Amino acid sequence: MRDTPRQLAGSALTEPEGQQKYATFHVELLIDADNTVRRTKTRHFQTDTEDSWPGWDDHRLIAVIRRKAALGAAAAEPPPPGPSGPPPIHAEGPSPAEEGARGTFRVAGEPTAVRLTFRVGPRLGAGDVDFTAEVAARSLADGQCHPLAPAAGTAAAGRPVTLELAGPPLPPGVYRLEAMVIVYGHRHEPGDRPLGRRHALGDLVHVTTRRSSIRSAT
Repeated sequence: MRDTPRQLAGSALTEPEGQQKYATFHVELLIDADNTVRRTKTRHFQTDTEDSWPGWDDHRLIAVIRRKAALGAAAAEPPPPGPSGPPPIHAEGPSPAEEGARGTFRVAGEPTAVRLTFRVGPRLGAGDVDFTAEVAARSLADGQCHPLAPAAGTAAAGRPVTLELAGPPLPPGVYRLEAMVIVYGHRHEPGDRPLGRRHALGDLVHVTTRRSSIRSAT
């Protein structure tokens, strides 16, 4: 005897017999006009929970499905890349904008100018990404941080970006330049999780009250 349409509809909504079970997911992609995935969102119906992240990450999508479906050992997150792999964000600097030893010595009262070059690696995806960069001078005497002007913009993955940032004069002392570069999906929204970040330590800068100290160092 064949099942009636009503019976078929009812059996499709019940859990299968035995040890089987359903794991139902809804995947939603926000796609730009150039067919770039701007945001990925998943919903697991059995737990009524959602996960979302900027851009497209197939490894993360698979990991979410495995974890929410409780697939045992397969549900573990993929291991991070080994140390031999290229860093997701490669940074050079920050360093004084002036070339040579002259740049590492300044007179108190002179504006601070630094240069930072970074490149986004393929591990964070292809195409354009958004970035923010903050550079600061940290005193080696008391650890106080003196921020410089921040920068933000769009970078093409695999291509170096060079920034020249200016800041107020530093008090006399010795400082370590440091930078924080944070990368987001292209056209990201406030509150989006970053794709990656890199903290870079740069050159030392000596600020003196005597110009003769600079001449003797060059």
